[in-house]
Amino acid sequence: MRQVEEMGAIKSFVIQQTRGRWASQEVFLNGADRYYWLPQGRDLSSMLSRCHISHFGNLGEVFDCDEYACTFKSKMGYLATEDKGITGGYPIAAGIFWGTCNWSPPSQTDNPSELHAANWFVTRENRLVWIEPQFNNAKAQSEGKNPIIRAGQVRDLRVMIF
Repeated sequence: MRQVEEMGAIKSFVIQQTRGRWASQEVFLNGADRYYWLPQGRDLSSMLSRCHISHFGNLGEVFDCDEYACTFKSKMGYLATEDKGITGGYPIAAGIFWGTCNWSPPSQTDNPSELHAANWFVTRENRLVWIEPQFNNAKAQSEGKNPIIRAGQVRDLRVMIF
């Protein structure tokens, strides 16, 4: 993919990459802007290192997976605006998804079939990268948890937005 892509091209790519992972035949994937900046892998790594979200412990529904995912998406958007020389002033091709996942983040129960929210990115190298924002902090990483999740761990997608 190019450095900047139209939403329709990104949407087609994401749908192709997630084929067979949706809970139903209906795919809900949408974005608010016309063009998006696609980071290279090294850009994404740099942004991840600057976008830690403190782990608050298990606060139940007060601050759980969807709040982590929204906070992470907002922080990544803020970093993209700080890096206008890199992004050209375009929003980052990143978003939030809801689905079921084969891992148990710190604020979740141990039920792997429970609906979960986390983040995704499309890179210039034609990769769809899944991110668990609750693992993007020093505590989780000291426990060996990686914020980049393997694609096979995400299934039964309900919604993806960017």
